[in-house]
Amino acid sequence: MNKFSLFILLILSLIFPSFYDIGDVINHNHQNQPIEICHGEEEDIGKTIYLGDNDGGITVLGLSSWG
Repeated sequence: MNKFSLFILLILSLIFPSFYDIGDVINHNHQNQPIEICHGEEEDIGKTIYLGDNDGGITVLGLSSWG
């Protein structure tokens, strides 16, 4: 069963690739969507950031899901 689940995950990741890849430019609609910080430094938790705040710069994101 585990191999089957891995196979399905692989197929789905090929069918539905991520929206952005390395070197892509983030469109303006996505730059204006709020992102709430839910993990990290104590003083940053709960803050809202926008990708457009760093317009013209290089943005490196580390996203993870625990659950």
